[in-house]
Amino acid sequence: MKKHTVNTATAAAAMPTGRHLRLLFAALALLLAAAAAPTTAAANEGHGPSSTEALSHNFQWQPHTYERPQLNVHFGLSQPLLLDGFNIAADMRVGRWVFEYSHGMNLDYNRQAFTEKQFVGDSGADLDSPWTTGAGVGYILLDDLYLMVEVKAHRYDLSLDGQRTSYTTFSVGPAVAYRLFLWKGLNLTAYLRYWPNVFESDGPQIDLAGQRFDAVDLGFFANLSLGWSFDLM
Repeated sequence: MKKHTVNTATAAAAMPTGRHLRLLFAALALLLAAAAAPTTAAANEGHGPSSTEALSHNFQWQPHTYERPQLNVHFGLSQPLLLDGFNIAADMRVGRWVFEYSHGMNLDYNRQAFTEKQFVGDSGADLDSPWTTGAGVGYILLDDLYLMVEVKAHRYDLSLDGQRTSYTTFSVGPAVAYRLFLWKGLNLTAYLRYWPNVFESDGPQIDLAGQRFDAVDLGFFANLSLGWSFDLM
């Protein structure tokens, strides 16, 4: 059987490595430390939906706190522009806490040369993700910058030479995000994420059509979303 490993940095086992666990524990420790630290948080009056300014973002060093719960519905820009897919997410801000759920679908990793090279190399295999879903919890550190820990599940379809297999991976990792209000509730959010695999349904390597592939491990990546926020009370 030809072994086709295209990314030696992908997970070598179905369980998280010590490096993954250390990074996750560090993110959790920072999240808890930030939540416990005594800080003076500024209310969100005049920020976002409540602003009367042309640019509705109220820049400040202090963290914004949302005394009135705020819902933000947003759509990923990287997924349709780069991978011909779709992503929708919603997050709720209460005080300085951020609770998020997101769902993506129909991602084509062969559409871009860099993702095709990373995940299937020159094998000629097709790799798609029919869905990816999960949730996260975060805490605002300053302005509208927040640290988050996310738990995600990802489904993949891999096909080559008329053969096809599907598998699911699960990831747990930290993210740093910054939301910028543009006008009223219209906003952009930029993310830097690290989603290492902690479990693969079919193991860390997949055999298909006489070749062996590493299960997709997304690792570090950045993306951008466009959304609208609503004050609920």
